[in-house]
Amino acid sequence: MMIDRWLENSSTEINEDIKKYFLNILLIENENNINFIKNYLDVIIEIIYIFSNDPLETQRKIISKFNIDVIQLIQINKIISQSKIIQNIITTKGSGKKYWNTIIPFARHTSNVIKNIYNFPLRIAFFPGVSCMFYCGFCGRNQNAKYPSDSSKIGIEKLKSAINEIEGNTAISISGGLEPLTNPHLGDLITHAKSKNLQVPLITNAYSLTEGYLEKNKGIWNLDSLRISLYGIDEESYEFVTRSKKSYNMVKKNTVNFLKKKKILN
Repeated sequence: MMIDRWLENSSTEINEDIKKYFLNILLIENENNINFIKNYLDVIIEIIYIFSNDPLETQRKIISKFNIDVIQLIQINKIISQSKIIQNIITTKGSGKKYWNTIIPFARHTSNVIKNIYNFPLRIAFFPGVSCMFYCGFCGRNQNAKYPSDSSKIGIEKLKSAINEIEGNTAISISGGLEPLTNPHLGDLITHAKSKNLQVPLITNAYSLTEGYLEKNKGIWNLDSLRISLYGIDEESYEFVTRSKKSYNMVKKNTVNFLKKKKILN
């Protein structure tokens, strides 16, 4: 497509085909601004190019680059923002599409925030861990924190209740703070989330990812992804970070065994 090739080009040179394409769109959608559009067509097209590829460009720089005033920029912004076709080009065709696709779902809720209207969260992070075996120097938590053992089941049931209320496109994740695998009922939470057609990623330090834990928590295999946070490259570096002498060998062993079992179970 002509527009795709234009946006992929490192040059912002505007040829006659590009001008005709955008002029036709803008004239159809802005019958009352024909003269303004014709006078500022090149500027409008270049601004479309800029925000397709550099979403964080400032309005101040736009004014300076094109030597226009605030009133003119407001009018140009209005013309661009009211065109669904051009908005689609800006957000899906340029190199800035990854940014736009990330921020737009949150931006849609801005007006509700201003009006103090409740919206269900777009992402919910669960922290089911009841303790942590590491005392990492970078961790800002209360390193003496530990929940009573009987709270682990109660906590999981509360998190399952929260999952039951999830609606629409809300995503979830499981991580810590306290190490999530220290909760002996974690597999139950994962299985429940999957039963609600939710994707479930887990972040763990893998110290407790033993064969025994996997046997008791078969729900681990319902995860969509399992990410292991590594805190060193050998025994010395691992101990320096985690303050646990056997942490490196334990994590290495668990990781290797997990990958082997994953391959067997496919």
